[in-house]
Amino acid sequence: MSGNGHSKSAINRAGDLLAGRTGGTPTPEEILAAYEVVDWYRASHTIPLTTANMGLRSVMKTEGCNTRRATQRLKRMNTIIDKLRRYPRMDLARMQDIAGARAVLESLDEVRRVQKRYMANSLQRNGKADKVKDYVTNPKDTGYRSIHLHTSYHQVRIEVQLRTPLQHEWAIMIEVATGITGIDLKSGLGPDELLDAYRHAAAGMALEEVGVTPDESFMAEFTRLTTRAQQWLIADRASQEGTSR
Repeated sequence: MSGNGHSKSAINRAGDLLAGRTGGTPTPEEILAAYEVVDWYRASHTIPLTTANMGLRSVMKTEGCNTRRATQRLKRMNTIIDKLRRYPRMDLARMQDIAGARAVLESLDEVRRVQKRYMANSLQRNGKADKVKDYVTNPKDTGYRSIHLHTSYHQVRIEVQLRTPLQHEWAIMIEVATGITGIDLKSGLGPDELLDAYRHAAAGMALEEVGVTPDESFMAEFTRLTTRAQQWLIADRASQEGTSR
């Protein structure tokens, strides 16, 4: 059982049904029942997430971080279902990031210090090490950079993200672009014209973060890529307006 509610197999079945993996056409009653199970599972993350956020704030204070603001969020229902559709082999009960806490710290040094202490605390609490996805050392193909710690509180999975201001700025930038264009650029989907420009911008921000000024060839490539991205957006808008007439 997961908590005092549904078993993991029941949670996975409900997620499969809402993601359209079960085949056939479910009845309205089956959809409603599945929705209630997934909604319960999502809500079961609330208290552990708040505890994780408090733990993160405590670590930031202990490390003397100047910025001690940490936020938290529960994935929306439609986002959970969309993710199950994008990753058809993923079980809902194994999804790592239904609940997430995030800190934007002043520097890479602060990120690493908070990472180290948070993981030490987790090891003491859970008796096993957190799983780390180091997207600073190994950025995603999109250019995304951050540290993701997969930990648990009260046997519930929590994802903790640690970012610098520049890493956060880039992530917000591509999230806004995703919202405006309706293209899931965050997940690396979309035309190369847009993805290449964002990837190059991320590389430039990474250089800036360690005090390196991009050279002329880097900036020339950045200008070429942003111009190409703008041309694609203009052509795409013209195409959409032509279609709607």
